[in-house]
Amino acid sequence: MNLFIANPEKYAPAYGGWCASGVTEMGMLHASDPRFDWTIEQGRLFLQANGVGSRWRGTADEIAAGDEIFKRIGMGKRPNQAAPTQEVSTDDDSYASEGSSR
Repeated sequence: MNLFIANPEKYAPAYGGWCASGVTEMGMLHASDPRFDWTIEQGRLFLQANGVGSRWRGTADEIAAGDEIFKRIGMGKRPNQAAPTQEVSTDDDSYASEGSSR
């Protein structure tokens, strides 16, 4: 706990908590669900939308590209704090896992 208190930014999710696949693969902000899909790559926590974590590789090139994309599209807010003028997709069928009831 002391490590977290001393440097909370080090332990904060990458891309402001948005889905890493949404940022790196689609260039968009998509809500993540840390209860299901997350990974730690290069010492950083990456969250995913439910069902997409298995296809996200988290390679060094993918992360570097995602960092650049997020600089352009990121709002610096967590998904539940999206500005009303920012369109944020949360119902994209490409994120539904196989067998989903959506």
